[in-house]
Amino acid sequence: MFARLRGLSQEAEAWDPFPDVPLVVLTAEKSSLFETRAMRKQYLVFQRELAALSTRSTHQVVDDSHHFIHKEQPEVVIRAIKNVVDQSRR
Repeated sequence: MFARLRGLSQEAEAWDPFPDVPLVVLTAEKSSLFETRAMRKQYLVFQRELAALSTRSTHQVVDDSHHFIHKEQPEVVIRAIKNVVDQSRR
């Protein structure tokens, strides 16, 4: 699985650069039941890489959340959306 994701990552490097736009990456704090430590470690690397696409990004690990952050911590998602909208207006 990771080899396939790495292949996609390398393919994406050939695309046009990601625009320097506001970007918020929200990462669930808790792992899924089927996620190994190695998978979690790589997932966090991917999340950091995603956040690094823009110099105007933030990356937040959301406490007490699983995959469905929007259901478990909706206020965090709302705040992130407002943050992106506010930054976009500047």
